[in-house]
Amino acid sequence: MVFVALAVGAALWVTAARAAAEELPERTGARVGVSLFVGAAGFSHTDAPGVSTAAPMVGASFRFGGAFTDRVHLYGELMLAGLPGAKFDGTSVTAFLGALDIGVQVYVLRRLYARAGFGVVEHATLGAEQDWAYPGPHITGSIGYDLHRSGERAFALEVTVADEFFEGTGTPYNGGYSVALGASFDWF
Repeated sequence: MVFVALAVGAALWVTAARAAAEELPERTGARVGVSLFVGAAGFSHTDAPGVSTAAPMVGASFRFGGAFTDRVHLYGELMLAGLPGAKFDGTSVTAFLGALDIGVQVYVLRRLYARAGFGVVEHATLGAEQDWAYPGPHITGSIGYDLHRSGERAFALEVTVADEFFEGTGTPYNGGYSVALGASFDWF
């Protein structure tokens, strides 16, 4: 039993040493990327009866920008999401969420990164008695890990949290939030 524990410990040590010594190319120059995600969105509402406050969310985001340094990247991001099964005024409707952000991504470790962004969001519902479209500020943050990095390409899994503040008049909402798990593809 002790021999097995020592063998597993040695294998983990060798794997960690290889990962630490791994020569990864620098992430420099222009960058483009796309993320596909699934998650949930919730909305804080005023006293409108029959309005649901949560819906599943599925979508994609597109990034463009550049590497300020190997570890710090500046980018713009366009996020588009659908909210299937959303209910407004007790009626199932087609709902969409779109955001345009500017942000920064910082690699805190060789493959582990954190993102933060700020921009504008638009939420729209179609199919209810009254269709709503309302804009507002958007704040987003992500934590991700590059599972695979080869040359100028990277594939990562990330968790993203966003907060929205709507400024529409005559709408039942004054804000919302979303949480999503995504697969991210980037080219440098």
